[in-house]
Amino acid sequence: MLLYGTLTAQAQETETEHPYYASFTQPYKTIVKTSKGYVEVEYFPPMGRDASWQMLISPATTKWTKKRLIGSACGFFNDPEKCKVWWLGEVPAQYKTVSRQILTQPLTWTETPLWSPEIERVLEPFDFTISPNPAETQLHLDTDRNYQAAKLYITNIQGAVVYEQTVAQNESEFWIDVAHLPAGYYAVWFIDAQQHIMKDTNNKFAKK
Repeated sequence: MLLYGTLTAQAQETETEHPYYASFTQPYKTIVKTSKGYVEVEYFPPMGRDASWQMLISPATTKWTKKRLIGSACGFFNDPEKCKVWWLGEVPAQYKTVSRQILTQPLTWTETPLWSPEIERVLEPFDFTISPNPAETQLHLDTDRNYQAAKLYITNIQGAVVYEQTVAQNESEFWIDVAHLPAGYYAVWFIDAQQHIMKDTNNKFAKK
């Protein structure tokens, strides 16, 4: 079952797997294939605030100790120990500063269905070419001019979106800088205005 809208439940409570990216600090977008089609999932990081408090280590108490007499009374004794008397003194409480981060907003995410190509497109399938493949610095995409795409995504092998752009009207040819991407395998996705994936085969390329 696909879930729409913003979710605040724990990930394991849904039928779609949502890994907990505890280390990310910016929204994190992926394209996930499920049993009922593709889904664009955007994660929003959990938020917290720093808090600190004093933790009691040992409570205040009293303790008997020997205290040296001050004044002329001590002049009658040659023994320094005789100049000391037992004294009941206070021992202050000891505290330790404890700091931690308190969660103020849990991990949330949104899901947008990205359905596979419509059946009628089998007669006139949308297509595009990727070159060079493997790519090193620039990726060239040349699309079918019969169909107008609205968005372009590039995802890594884990499905994370590493590049996205809005496609201008009548734009059908693209040069994309991929020099900064780590070596590996990637996928290109064109999305139409109805949030439909226009092609999900032969859309992979390798980055050297």
